[in-house]
Amino acid sequence: MNTVAKIGFVLLLSSIAVIIVGLIMIDNAFDDFRYMPWGELLLGDTPDGKIPSAHKICCFGCGIIIIGIGMGYFALLGILTGSLNKEKVILVQEQK
Repeated sequence: MNTVAKIGFVLLLSSIAVIIVGLIMIDNAFDDFRYMPWGELLLGDTPDGKIPSAHKICCFGCGIIIIGIGMGYFALLGILTGSLNKEKVILVQEQK
């Protein structure tokens, strides 16, 4: 197995881990939404006027999942490129 395929496998494992972390963050945000008063679910209706942390966690979890999907795409591309590329490159240098 060449280096490109090894990097692809590492990226694939890390993308799976990132997607799992994103799903856990979204699940935690839904738990916060479940126990939050309805008035605070609307943006800007909190006592201090700030966005509730559940909204931030949910958006951040979605972003992490999108990053994980992108990493997974490039991981599969690296695995396919590394496993299908059997050509060797020979550099020839001429001396004068």
